[in-house]
Amino acid sequence: MNKTLLLAGVVLALTASLASAAGLDLGWTDPLAAPANTCPSVGLANRTFACASNVGADVLIGSAVVPSGLTMVTSEETTVDLQEAATALSSWWHFESGGCRGQIGATSSSLSFTATFDPANDDGISNNYWATNASGGINYQPGFGGANRARIGGVFAVPGTSAGPMTAGSEYYMFRMSLDHRHAVAGTLPVCAGCQDGAAIAFNVLKLTQPPGVGDITITGPAGRQCVTWQGGGGLVCPGATPTHRATWGQVKSLYR
Repeated sequence: MNKTLLLAGVVLALTASLASAAGLDLGWTDPLAAPANTCPSVGLANRTFACASNVGADVLIGSAVVPSGLTMVTSEETTVDLQEAATALSSWWHFESGGCRGQIGATSSSLSFTATFDPANDDGISNNYWATNASGGINYQPGFGGANRARIGGVFAVPGTSAGPMTAGSEYYMFRMSLDHRHAVAGTLPVCAGCQDGAAIAFNVLKLTQPPGVGDITITGPAGRQCVTWQGGGGLVCPGATPTHRATWGQVKSLYR
């Protein structure tokens, strides 16, 4: 098994991000710090969970330092990839409908992914453009790019009448991804194996869209930390991520029209 994560096009993307001062950030929130939903630049690069309780959750915050040219932002399209240090994705990372940690009947998924950041409670260091106004959803694809990989494609938007500018060189919240601890140990729900396995998660692509004629902007390089690990990564190395295939953007976006 390849123990190193490869980020497709990372060299070219890094060159572009340095030129524009734009880039992506990713970090685990520190449960001992306040505010809980702070920017990834002061977040954690690794999250270790004892897998001994079904209570609680671990939260990842994705943000972006944006370039110039964003005057009427209407939506964001995100690509987050993960890879497990195993030959195949364990049941712990199966969040799709019917998966071990996905929605089954009345039981909700253990994965939540949102662009909502409540200005009253969630503001930290980053700018909060979306606040509670963005609506949308995600598409979780286990096995995307390999048996031990998965992809989360998210689309969130505000009405055109709410479109506004983003300030070049400033950092903005883009998503909050929460992984709860249910299914870690025996209880009312079945145990999903693989909680102890190392994994790496990367914020690969952000596309900020604007009305026709204004111009969309895609960011792929790092601003700081673009990849984080779970349980130490199990030998997987950051920075890095699973390959990005931009042809899937239309497929993801079409799910939420």
